[in-house]
Amino acid sequence: MVKQRNPTNIIDYIDSVFEQNENVLKYFYKNLFKQYNPDVNGYNLIFMMPPDLSGWDKTRPTLYSQYTTGSYVHDISKFITFGAIDFTSPTHQVNTEKISSRNGAIPYVTEISNTDQCSITYIDNSDIDIYHFHHMWIEYIRAVVDGFIEPNSKYMNPENFEFGAIDYAASIYIVKYIPNLKDIRYISKSIGCFPQTLPSKELIGQRNSNELTTLPFTYFVAGYREATWKEENHWLIKEFKDLIETKF
Repeated sequence: MVKQRNPTNIIDYIDSVFEQNENVLKYFYKNLFKQYNPDVNGYNLIFMMPPDLSGWDKTRPTLYSQYTTGSYVHDISKFITFGAIDFTSPTHQVNTEKISSRNGAIPYVTEISNTDQCSITYIDNSDIDIYHFHHMWIEYIRAVVDGFIEPNSKYMNPENFEFGAIDYAASIYIVKYIPNLKDIRYISKSIGCFPQTLPSKELIGQRNSNELTTLPFTYFVAGYREATWKEENHWLIKEFKDLIETKF
């Protein structure tokens, strides 16, 4: 017997149409229109906590004199959020060994580790700001490695655990929101990130067409962690809200 009530939304309508004994069909449609509806799927955004590049302005002010790390680098990190269109995360690896027995081999876990690379694809603007930002980033690393730039002393002190030892590493957050752009359903963080290559070939592109500049960047990664909305008190969600969302 069909339920007699006034439906107020599509889920109520499904409950009112399907009979009580049609549980499988009802379950299917309720998931289809509630959990899998693309119109309410939400938004996936990529945020970057930029590198400090602490020795840039102090030791070589003429390197890029038209910019300061306090303006351009932090402004471009917001534009990266807009321009990023694809992300390939590091992967969790479960490493195992085996114990031999008369019935075969029994595997057991020895370590859980992460791969050391991730990649992001960006759509750049006409000023190629994202490419320029990564170019400066790699040039800074080159200057540090060659000894032309000295990072701030807080990065050089091995006892200073608050800051660590590398001032050219960034953090990258991947966040999945519901449509209100407030409630987080999934978040991950790659730490200790810096670019591996500059995609110069993609920057040049095809001369016979006027296409958007799509740039794939690969980053080295020191660590990777994830959390979902069911872990609402997870440190990663709290950290993101305190450090990143307040910057916008």
